Amino acid sequence: MNPLHYIIFHPDYAREQLKVQADAIINGEKRTWKGTIWIDEQRGNEDPYIFNSNWLYSYCHATQIKRNSNGYDSYVMQNSYLFFCNGDSVDKDYLQFDTVFNVAKVTKWLDDCKTVPSEFSIHNKNNKSELWRRHFRFPSLGIHKGKYTYLSKNWSELDDSYSFLPISKEGERVIFSIKELPIELINKIKGKRFGKYPVPLTEEEKNIILELLNKYSEVKVISNIVKQNKV
Repeated sequence: MNPLHYIIFHPDYAREQLKVQADAIINGEKRTWKGTIWIDEQRGNEDPYIFNSNWLYSYCHATQIKRNSNGYDSYVMQNSYLFFCNGDSVDKDYLQFDTVFNVAKVTKWLDDCKTVPSEFSIHNKNNKSELWRRHFRFPSLGIHKGKYTYLSKNWSELDDSYSFLPISKEGERVIFSIKELPIELINKIKGKRFGKYPVPLTEEEKNIILELLNKYSEVKVISNIVKQNKV
């Protein structure tokens, strides 16, 4: 089976800027970096949640992406890429990225989707846990339904596939025109943007987007993200 990849749109009003210190890849080297990233508002559920050693993705459009084969050749699994994009920019024919999420593992919620995956059991209904308060508790409030939680793949010197936050040389989220993409992919994106549905990508289409992200990313934030003063 081949991994399936997706562009996932979310509204820009749900994102906020945050000053951080983090490990980042700059000119091919791992360095400590200080700058601004874009995340889900901290007043609500942070999804994807990037302050864990492995980033976590559980809810936003997650029920609209395939998690098992169901007779098809491709689905989201290890090595799938999920590109989180500004849903407002695509209406203007641009793709603006805040998170590139390479899937390391897919974990399943328990008890008819009421209990977090077993490897996170220590956090279940634990109000002392930041993971519970800021990510896992929301199905218990009826806000989301937990089915699967994806764990991100971390950067390694031995592997060029990993999760990162793409930052341009201007210190902004990486953005480029959809006109830089092949016409078939442009039409696929336009066909999904009205309802902001996830856009399934082939391996070739995923590679095209990654090449453009590599071209325009001055900094790739990868781990050890620590909040500084709020923007």
